[in-house]
Amino acid sequence: MSSKSTTPKSLIPALSTSLNVGMALGAWITVLPFANPAYPGPAVAIWFRDFFKPGFIGITSLSAVTIASGIRAAWLRQSSSSALPPSGSASSSADQGQQEAKANKASRWAIAGLVFTLVHFGFGSSVLAIMDKILSAPELAQGQMAAWIQLHTVRTLTTDVPAWLCFVAALLTEL
Repeated sequence: MSSKSTTPKSLIPALSTSLNVGMALGAWITVLPFANPAYPGPAVAIWFRDFFKPGFIGITSLSAVTIASGIRAAWLRQSSSSALPPSGSASSSADQGQQEAKANKASRWAIAGLVFTLVHFGFGSSVLAIMDKILSAPELAQGQMAAWIQLHTVRTLTTDVPAWLCFVAALLTEL
């Protein structure tokens, strides 16, 4: 292994998914009060309309960074293996084998993180359907907001948090 220090390839997707989970938690905290029936449906609809676009842009931007940097991190195995010096002794061969195994493990974690990141967008049609119901029938927005909170919670716990954990595992494996 080279003595030159490099930035771990999993650092950027670990950071971007950390921000993504933070945004998801912030969104959850922000919308939770709207589960209170005292908020009239039309007020919920106006707020949700104004909230959705910046949230969508933020999450989509972070996800683009995660996907691009996650692909780079997933290729860690190939680039790390080719960057290793040729083995000249049994100990360097063992070191090379350990480094390749470490790179393979980090790559697998990054691939898993990518899959969870992409699955997040599988919830898109459900999110858009709820948003459409909120905006087309503001008087019924209260009930739809409860559905959105539930969907957001499930999506965060089944895609965003696992993606973050996978990229953190990839990063820790690289270190």
